[in-house]
Amino acid sequence: MVARIAICMATFEPRLNLFERQVESIRKQTERSFVCIVSDDGSSQEVYGEIRRICARDTRFVLSRGERRRGVYGNFERALSLAPSEVQYVAFSDQDDVWYPEKVAVLAKALDKPDVLLAYSDMRIVDAMGRLLAPSFWTDRRNNFEDLGSLLLQNTVTGAASLFRRELLELALPFPVVPSSAYQYHDHWLASLALSCGRIVFVPRPLHDYVQHSGNVVGRHEPLPDELKGGLARAGLRFIRSPRRRLSIAVGHARLYHDRDVVPLRLLARELERRVAGRCAKGKRRTIRRIARLGTPSSLLWLLARSARDVRGDSETLGVENQLITGIVWGWLARIGPTALRKRRRRRPRIS
Repeated sequence: MVARIAICMATFEPRLNLFERQVESIRKQTERSFVCIVSDDGSSQEVYGEIRRICARDTRFVLSRGERRRGVYGNFERALSLAPSEVQYVAFSDQDDVWYPEKVAVLAKALDKPDVLLAYSDMRIVDAMGRLLAPSFWTDRRNNFEDLGSLLLQNTVTGAASLFRRELLELALPFPVVPSSAYQYHDHWLASLALSCGRIVFVPRPLHDYVQHSGNVVGRHEPLPDELKGGLARAGLRFIRSPRRRLSIAVGHARLYHDRDVVPLRLLARELERRVAGRCAKGKRRTIRRIARLGTPSSLLWLLARSARDVRGDSETLGVENQLITGIVWGWLARIGPTALRKRRRRRPRIS
């Protein structure tokens, strides 16, 4: 019998008690027609043996071990590549969360309209012992699943909370190659594709417990202190209060913002532009094109306008516009500096 849903789980040296608990929560799903592909990224022989033992309890769990370390981004790519072509939907799974029994069924129902390509839910935040830390993921940050520009700049769609249509994989694989210095997020890529080509739906209720512990690769965003809040107005006020310190911080972080944020985001948008050509609406194509050309004067003006309208400093992008602006300016100066120096050398008179 062909499974309806593929659940793709990436593992690496999981805490075995948490992994076993997660596997059991997936086994108890009310949606019974699934296959869970567990892609291990080179855990130790001892841990891998335990993963195999736990998965062997249910034939719907298929364990596969990679030949080399890929990291989280590459391991999820590998897991997705193993998803059967016959399934209707695909889900991401972390190795240490706890799913509620109705999670997959509720998300599948949210995908009942053909233009909805991805659905994701809220989640409770708990510690490793299951103690409640927050009743929602969205207590201190604005959620966004409709504005493509905001989503491209800063993702709000958590992979572990998502279910998406199988046809998205035809666009998603292989994942874009970005610089090794950049943060690489599988859920950002899938969400960007989904919103570019269709709609995303948010289910405003927790459907799993997001477990926070010292081994998390990525944890929940904590509330931003006022010192770090975005928005052009807040940035201007901070500069007025302490111009020397603010200038020092900007100069010190400018190259990081360029290399870590501007360059990878531009590459991601260019790859998105290449893959979704002709599949998305005109307004969305314009947004993708603008970010694919990040570093041009027009893109700088666009970022400035976005930052200026963020008066409270609590936008869904967490103020990343200001970092991108700083990185763009650094990129300009880095190009102008060596050019000006070469011209000066050429003009230097010879000494006879």
